[in-house]
Amino acid sequence: MAQPRGMLLLEHLNLNVADYAAAAAFLRALGCQQAAVRSHMNCGPHTQFHMPTATPMQRWRGVVTIGYTAAGLAEAAEAVDNFTRGHAGVTVSRGDGGLYVEAPLGRFRLREGSPVEVAMVRVPTKRHQVEETVASGVLGIVEVEVPVEPGCAASAARFYSSVFGFETECVEGTSTAYILGGPVLGSQR
Repeated sequence: MAQPRGMLLLEHLNLNVADYAAAAAFLRALGCQQAAVRSHMNCGPHTQFHMPTATPMQRWRGVVTIGYTAAGLAEAAEAVDNFTRGHAGVTVSRGDGGLYVEAPLGRFRLREGSPVEVAMVRVPTKRHQVEETVASGVLGIVEVEVPVEPGCAASAARFYSSVFGFETECVEGTSTAYILGGPVLGSQR
């Protein structure tokens, strides 16, 4: 796989939340914007968090990475720092080229987007209510990490390859697999 790692489009990530208002306030601090559908938050022009109210609430077990322009990342860093002052259970650490935010919804990595991710923002969207999130420099959800049991990455990659025809790569000597795919051939390029 000679292509750069990372997604070009992950349309949505679904997490059940116990308190939608609290979850939406957190995502607004990350630069997201309320979508037309009440349980959705736009994250850049093409991606969303879908957050139906349900119990038990879900917590993403891996890492959700949101890409930003350089100015957008600085704005998000300030907004998240301000948000943590009034919200217990949300912490921020810096390192590895970005910010890591631990929150009840999971662990989020905020980083500057790659040139390919920045270019995706220019692709036209028919999604409504994205003006604020785009103006805030949010590119969208650009990566998700999903932990699996040791020794299961290769079988997960085989599943996505054989069932969905996705392009996969297992990193030799590790428990890591990269999976690229989507509803249309080449949609992750």
